[in-house]
Amino acid sequence: MIRLRRSASTTTLFACLIAVLCSGVGAAVLTGRVLRVDGNGRLVIADRGGAQYTVALAGIRLPALGEPFGKAAVDLLLRRVAGRFAVIAWNGRPAGPVRYGVVRVADRDVALDLLLAGLARIDPEQADRLDPPLRRRYEQAEREARSQRRGLWGRPAPRASPARPDPPGTSPPR
Repeated sequence: MIRLRRSASTTTLFACLIAVLCSGVGAAVLTGRVLRVDGNGRLVIADRGGAQYTVALAGIRLPALGEPFGKAAVDLLLRRVAGRFAVIAWNGRPAGPVRYGVVRVADRDVALDLLLAGLARIDPEQADRLDPPLRRRYEQAEREARSQRRGLWGRPAPRASPARPDPPGTSPPR
């Protein structure tokens, strides 16, 4: 019996399998190393030839950095992907300079992990980019996070109280 080590060749083999499975739906596969993640949760990927691509996670939306759980979402994304080899299945239709795709790192769907953690939600405007079985998995993951009150679905994030004027006669000394 031959044992395969987890390596770039194993991941390349996995990428080929995804390409074959997705070929009927017009999907393309991009493989490369994740160079960085921007504040919007978009990944910059470099392929073997050095070409760089900006990839957004298809079907989901992360909270912005200034919103509750925005930093936690980007931090989890960084822990999952930074410097690692990724396989991205995308529909072949770039939206300008950004490709929307299903990103897998170490055989894990990154968007699914974010949904399960309650750090992302399904984006109805992008969900049509997903095939129906994957969309159902994403919807189930979001329902699970909601029912377990994880992340975005938990207790409201603390908000700063609005500034109140000092009652008359109680102004701080100058």
